[in-house]
Amino acid sequence: MAEIILKATPRPPQGTRPARRLRGEGKVPGVVYGLGADPVTLTVQWRELRAALITEQGLNAVINLEIDGSRTPTLLKDMQRHPVRRNILHVDFIRVDLDKTVDVEVSISLEGDAELVAREGGVVDQMMQALLITAKPADIPSGLTIDISNLRIGDALRVSDIVLPAGVTTRVLSTKSSM
Repeated sequence: MAEIILKATPRPPQGTRPARRLRGEGKVPGVVYGLGADPVTLTVQWRELRAALITEQGLNAVINLEIDGSRTPTLLKDMQRHPVRRNILHVDFIRVDLDKTVDVEVSISLEGDAELVAREGGVVDQMMQALLITAKPADIPSGLTIDISNLRIGDALRVSDIVLPAGVTTRVLSTKSSM
């Protein structure tokens, strides 16, 4: 996995108008917080942020923020988008310790064709689109893939059926019981 470095410029907490001016200049306002350190407001170049987020790791990539010459490993915590134009309005980064585990959501994708289901007129219904996992930042997978080739009508795959990479665990937060 290649190291992702994103240059950030600290900025004083301001308001709406200065933030709009920054966006007009191709910059995105943001903040980095966590690990007991004070929050730092910052700006990043939109193109550099986009390049950092379209890597193989996607939104779960460890991004080393370079602020005033020092690098801090972070994960993208939140990204606010404009409701119509979908451009990025603000980003939140959270500092991470590379030796401690973090909880993140990873996407679940289906692989293969459930031919037996299709032949009998059935439909595969994916109930979960993402799964909460616990892993060290370097071990976070870009996504989880489940093979559905051998599914038949009435079959179900559960979280316990997903093969997780080494160093990755999951826990079910709540279970539904039928009466």
